[in-house]
Amino acid sequence: MVKLTKIQEYGNQLLALFDDGSRVLAYPTMGGMWVASDNGGGSGPGTGEFMFPFDVSTISSEYGPRTGGTGTFHEGTDFAPAGGTPIPAIGDGNGSENYYHANFGNMLIIDHGTLTTGTYSGKQCRSLYAHMENPSPVGVSDPVSKGDTVGTVGNTGASQGAHLHLEIHITDPGDPIVWNTNDDGGYRSAVNARTFLDEYSV
Repeated sequence: MVKLTKIQEYGNQLLALFDDGSRVLAYPTMGGMWVASDNGGGSGPGTGEFMFPFDVSTISSEYGPRTGGTGTFHEGTDFAPAGGTPIPAIGDGNGSENYYHANFGNMLIIDHGTLTTGTYSGKQCRSLYAHMENPSPVGVSDPVSKGDTVGTVGNTGASQGAHLHLEIHITDPGDPIVWNTNDDGGYRSAVNARTFLDEYSV
């Protein structure tokens, strides 16, 4: 019989660990209920450096070409828990950019520094949080720990409903983020956030 061995805080969620190595991640909803799923949010096992901001069951739009559009590419992964839900930082780092963007609305970028493990070892990693309800309290150069609340889910900018648009940008150290919203095969620094977190989360 599988036994529960530990329950620990995991950002704004709870992570339950069992003696057979399995795990269940529970996250709160606005109605006061907790919703649980297995795998700690992703397929794992990962390095534990990062975490999914919300359970994968809340993903409303994946990374990749937009269907029904011409020459469009979705560079992020959208999570759609209830508006006002606290957003946890996916990993340790420092505030890099914090401003209102015409498309992204209230936006925060966290610089996670140079990765030392995995597929992107030796590369600089930054995470972008868009459409937040209010400006993030994280200032430029402010230290952030994995799980810290960096804002709340909102509907600002070019958004059609409350959600978190999360982007992961991987570059050579010191290089800028490169956006390429034209699906022309050009370079973009955004990688699939879900795939990245599957490798690097708990």
